[in-house]
Amino acid sequence: MKRLILLFVLLILTALSVIYFKKDIYYMPLFAKHGEVIDQLDGVNIYFNVSIR
Repeated sequence: MKRLILLFVLLILTALSVIYFKKDIYYMPLFAKHGEVIDQLDGVNIYFNVSIR
């Protein structure tokens, strides 16, 4: 029984850490066009410059 509780606690902690760190993962925009502004950092535009074909 103690082993099952420990496993459950570890599973919950793992899930919470994934949710917490997920915000730092960069996702490439799927529908952006070449040259389109996709973000802005300190007032500087960031352009999408990868052509997906």
